Amino acid sequence: MPNVRLLLGSNLGDRKKLLASAREQIAVRVGDIVLQSLELETEPWGYDSSNSYLNQILVVSTNLQPLEILDITQQIEREMGRVPRKGEVYEDRPIDIDLLYYHSDGDTTIEGTIVSSDRLTLPHPEINNRDFVLLLLAQLPPL
Repeated sequence: MPNVRLLLGSNLGDRKKLLASAREQIAVRVGDIVLQSLELETEPWGYDSSNSYLNQILVVSTNLQPLEILDITQQIEREMGRVPRKGEVYEDRPIDIDLLYYHSDGDTTIEGTIVSSDRLTLPHPEINNRDFVLLLLAQLPPL
């Protein structure tokens, strides 16, 4: 079965509770969570804020395609209080869910499925620029 690696992040409100709620919604609406990293507290990336993030990576087994997952995760973000960006690329948020990688059944390549559209780029283009993502990915076994 295909799997997707998702990056969760929260820097507003009860961050632990928000990550737990996001995991619950992902398990119900996207697929089974088969692996998860530890939660890691990080400084905001790409902008200044006094609110640090709590981040985690999930590996989710799913029957959904990448754009379906994107639609669902964006809906989860909205339902959890995330408001659309106001011109800023990065800003504080109660929840952020990024698709990092999508691997079709049997795909053992590092990059997985390549997607390049106006709505989604896979693998996520900022993975190698974010040390915290690489630290969290290192906690998970390779495919």
